[in-house]
Amino acid sequence: MPCLFLENVPEGVEWLPEILTPFHEGAKEVLGDALEVHIRKGVTYTLLTPEGKIPALDHGVHGWIEWHEGRTKWQRLQIGHLLRDILAAHRIPGKLDLAFVDYEHGISFYYDGKLIK
Repeated sequence: MPCLFLENVPEGVEWLPEILTPFHEGAKEVLGDALEVHIRKGVTYTLLTPEGKIPALDHGVHGWIEWHEGRTKWQRLQIGHLLRDILAAHRIPGKLDLAFVDYEHGISFYYDGKLIK
């Protein structure tokens, strides 16, 4: 199962089921598999610029998706668009910075005592 991890999410966001349900359904349609979402609470970024440190909440949410290799550019774009849309619908400021981490099939994920193919 692909996993999405998000950081630099503002505190106090109320995640609304009427927005999240279509996101999860859309992600499953695009990927052919459910997308598990993890939000790391209390992790906010500070940008270290040449002028000094500045809070980075307006810089946007940062995240990454871990999944098996072989996902297409179209799938990556669609997931990015879906995620950008739910962040906007929840009025979370800034741009989305999302990385895609591809792992080899059959040897990369260990879950509940098994390697996931």
